[in-house]
Amino acid sequence: MMTTSPKFDMKEFIKGFDFSQRSYQDYMQFVCTQGQKENFFSTMLARDLDIFFASNHPRLFAITEQEDNSKKVTSKGKSEREVKVFSLMSLDTRKSKFDVAIYDLQDNLTDIIEFKTNRHKYYVTDKMFRNPQDPSLKIDSYWEKTFIDINICADLKRKDPKRRFWIGTLLYSFQPIRSDLPIGYPQYLGEERESRAKGVSPTTLEELDKECLQNCNAFMTFLLEVKNRIPEYVSIAGKMVKSGNTRKIRLEREDVVCKTVARGEHRGVLVRSDLIFFELQLP
Repeated sequence: MMTTSPKFDMKEFIKGFDFSQRSYQDYMQFVCTQGQKENFFSTMLARDLDIFFASNHPRLFAITEQEDNSKKVTSKGKSEREVKVFSLMSLDTRKSKFDVAIYDLQDNLTDIIEFKTNRHKYYVTDKMFRNPQDPSLKIDSYWEKTFIDINICADLKRKDPKRRFWIGTLLYSFQPIRSDLPIGYPQYLGEERESRAKGVSPTTLEELDKECLQNCNAFMTFLLEVKNRIPEYVSIAGKMVKSGNTRKIRLEREDVVCKTVARGEHRGVLVRSDLIFFELQLP
């Protein structure tokens, strides 16, 4: 029987965590220049969750994607590596992967966290700023990835209501303020230089803050607008495809945590990364 740990509050942990500490900033500011990926962040977060558990909830453990390197002997007498990796889609411990999960000492899986990441401007378009309520807004591949996670977690939540699922989206931005950087440092350097040449990119950290704050607010507004009509995705031949139906989730503004996890200047590049985080709850 799976039991949760009601004393541990993931939302409050994220709200109260100090992402401005130097160890996070040194790492995450560099990550922004390299093309931020969810595993860059999820490993850091799992580390700090595990440190927190050791002192406050010693029966809980944070686990990231991993392989079991144990050996098994086949019928032919040969030794092969047995891979055991968690599957978000099936909860089969021999398939696929997850970002972060929490287990207790009884091997109960109590919490799953899924992250997606891309740049602010890929998630947030000019049309979203003008009318986030417009039902015809195009849901591009970046939103689609977040919605697929929501769909998968919603299906698993229905099967086991006691297990908690968390959806995190990392939005990041950068802008070089020096001209003598090598190609690819940061990623998409040519694209950002082109934007700056057109006079549409921030030139100071304060301008970048303003732009990113607007994008985060637009992201949350759009998410709240579509919570009752999220495209439904189903697995067909191992691929997630739209079914033509929609689904609902229970979500209010106060349920969403928005935290800046990177902000500053790294080697002549202005950078900022924001985490938008909420628990997946069904109506």
